[in-house]
Amino acid sequence: MKIDAFDVTAFHYLIKPIEEEKFGLIFERAVLEVQKKKIRRRIEEKIYQKQKE
Repeated sequence: MKIDAFDVTAFHYLIKPIEEEKFGLIFERAVLEVQKKKIRRRIEEKIYQKQKE
């Protein structure tokens, strides 16, 4: 059975210890990015709807 080096590295990355505070900050940033994308999408949809009128 061949194990790809990337798979092994990815596995080690997933199980490595993390700092809770740093993880929290990064997670908050990720949530904010998702929220910004949702807002942008809504704005674009409204613009598109107005252009159709």
